[in-house]
Amino acid sequence: MIQVFVCCEGPTDIGALKAFSEKCISAKVECMTHNDVKHIKVRRLKSGKQGKEKDDALSRKAYIRRIAFIANEYSSTFIAYHQDADRNYECVYEDVNSDLDEYREKGFGCVAIVPKEMTESWLLADAKAYATAFGHNPERPALPKKPEEIWGKREIPNSNYPKNVMERILKQYSLSPNREIFAEIADKSDIATVKARCPKSFARFVDDLHSLNL
Repeated sequence: MIQVFVCCEGPTDIGALKAFSEKCISAKVECMTHNDVKHIKVRRLKSGKQGKEKDDALSRKAYIRRIAFIANEYSSTFIAYHQDADRNYECVYEDVNSDLDEYREKGFGCVAIVPKEMTESWLLADAKAYATAFGHNPERPALPKKPEEIWGKREIPNSNYPKNVMERILKQYSLSPNREIFAEIADKSDIATVKARCPKSFARFVDDLHSLNL
């Protein structure tokens, strides 16, 4: 089976992005975090200071270079890079694609995975996914009508910062955010529903995956 290798920002993103991707395309999706790939030695990286390695603070280009190296080791030419937009969607999407262009020129199929505003936004799109995954709960708070648009301060628990909203939703089920929970929500989510509720970034994500022609 064709494999697509994805570099994700963090461990909780892995479950959701793998599940969402595999619901959209006929391929096995291998997700790795920055921490997973940062020590892959493609070539020695140097910072501006002589002799100092840059592995503790790699650039996006360096992470992409490493995920491409890993894909090549498994005879795959399909890679993706995930980065949350955090209120700067169009710019981040364009920048990630710009960094991927080098590998498109080398024959890779590439996808920029850029949720607006973060992966949690996509996971807050389909209310039926929660009932299917965790059971009906009449006390659960309603999901936001436009999950791509919500925002707030992280340090204020009752704000509309997507991670805070997710924590409040899951608390109704006596759950906390983690990789497995996110994977379950994504797996139970209806792709058409998430596209309709997240028309800017999720719809584009699905279209970009389909453009790989797997």
